[in-house]
Amino acid sequence: MFSTNLISNYAICFCMYFAMLRIIQLNRSNQLVDEKGVFAQNPGNLLGLQIAGILWLGMVPLIWATPIAGLIMGDKNNGKIFNFSVFAIAFVLFYIGTVQAKRQAIVSQSNTGFTKLFYIRYFMLRIPFLVSYELFFRGLLLFLLAEKVGIAIAIVADMLLNSALHFFSIKRIIWACLPFSVLCCLFNYQAQAVWPSIVFHLVISFSFELTIVKKLFNPIQTSS
Repeated sequence: MFSTNLISNYAICFCMYFAMLRIIQLNRSNQLVDEKGVFAQNPGNLLGLQIAGILWLGMVPLIWATPIAGLIMGDKNNGKIFNFSVFAIAFVLFYIGTVQAKRQAIVSQSNTGFTKLFYIRYFMLRIPFLVSYELFFRGLLLFLLAEKVGIAIAIVADMLLNSALHFFSIKRIIWACLPFSVLCCLFNYQAQAVWPSIVFHLVISFSFELTIVKKLFNPIQTSS
């Protein structure tokens, strides 16, 4: 399925995205809202980061990959119990994301770049970004490393790489990404496809961020 030289190619893609993430983090624009409830200083940089992720984690790596449809959906019949488990976990993640967002402090930002049009663009880019993210880490890299060194080491590598990227995020996200990485890797490896982790990541990200935006535009609401 993969050749050995893909490791160096994927390493370049990771480093390019990591470098972009670091540059934008220095401008405090790598996440929609930080642990203090402060929004990104430059919303344009935040959009640029999503585009960089789509490019370096999605478009470029997929040049060397199998057809994208087969990578996402796979060709394995996972059965009703597996599918039910995925959507049951997705429901739990939705609840967790919503509750965490309601507890998140919000500092009303005055930057005129945070308009409704910005949020439309942000969430439109967010979908292909998260799909690209999962295709890269819990698809291409996971299956490559599992084939070369075994699934256990592949999962550890995924945990370390994801922790490195989330080092610039809210601290609780750094810790949460460890069990989340294990969950995504196990389900994807069982399915031999990436759709389970795509579902997980889209659900928890959108439940958190959309609730944050709703609180911003409805400041009367409390966190209770």
